[in-house]
Amino acid sequence: MEEDFRIQKGMIQEAIETQGHIAIFYPKFHCEINFIEYFWSAAKHYTLDNCSYSLEGLRKIIPEALMFINREKIWKYHQKTLRIMDAYREGLNYGEKAFQKKVYKSHRRVPEANTMPDEGGRLSEAGEGDGSRMIRGGDRR
Repeated sequence: MEEDFRIQKGMIQEAIETQGHIAIFYPKFHCEINFIEYFWSAAKHYTLDNCSYSLEGLRKIIPEALMFINREKIWKYHQKTLRIMDAYREGLNYGEKAFQKKVYKSHRRVPEANTMPDEGGRLSEAGEGDGSRMIRGGDRR
């Protein structure tokens, strides 16, 4: 490829930078580092759960779905994407235990040092099980 083609900025980037702003483009096919994807996902789930499945119902529920996601939740989506980008910068691979430990922060995860419920819901010392387990609604004690 010719050198002048490689350094040529796209029309959108040039328009943005002409106005004194910075254009940041995310890598293609990496929706996990774009926090707006989490916002859209939450809005779609809200719509799915609350829609009457008619065109008029969609026209009513979509603006409501977009307003349903509060700023705190959007901020949490952003923080998660920053943790994912940090994990990639550290050379971690998606799906590895180290990647998951770096990225996923949840009040629903029991730290490895705590006691863990076994298959029957009884508490056992950490290390006897798999070390960490997701607590779902009915498992909280």
